[in-house]
Amino acid sequence: MARLSELRQYIFFAANRLALKYREAQARNSAFMDSCQLIRQETKMEVAHLNQKQLAARWHLSEACLERWRSAIPG
Repeated sequence: MARLSELRQYIFFAANRLALKYREAQARNSAFMDSCQLIRQETKMEVAHLNQKQLAARWHLSEACLERWRSAIPG
């Protein structure tokens, strides 16, 4: 009878410990998601699309080289 009581007590404490760890993980995840949203709000990056001439100049390549790459790689 005493062993059954000890077992119940152990299960109770183990379940509480597991629930506490779960709540802590949820809080960490929530804080992480909040920080991600804050970073997204602070860094409003604009997308700049480059044409072939601008890309060739940026990568120090010829436009013909870019055209060869495009024709050689499917997709």
